[in-house]
Amino acid sequence: MEFLFSLPAILIILFQPVLTAFAAYWYDRNPVKWLLIGLLLPFVATIIVLWLPESNRNRVRAVENDELF
Repeated sequence: MEFLFSLPAILIILFQPVLTAFAAYWYDRNPVKWLLIGLLLPFVATIIVLWLPESNRNRVRAVENDELF
């Protein structure tokens, strides 16, 4: 009977870092790093990664006319 009560708690604790990694991937951050941070700080890491601005790492910048010639 105790197993039935502890199973949802264990699943929530293990699901939260995966959710953090998906959020990090969505915001163009390193998901492996955020998965490890999420294992250490499950709910805090999710809040932090959602508050961070999107990364500009893979964005394409518009080219000015002067740069072409």
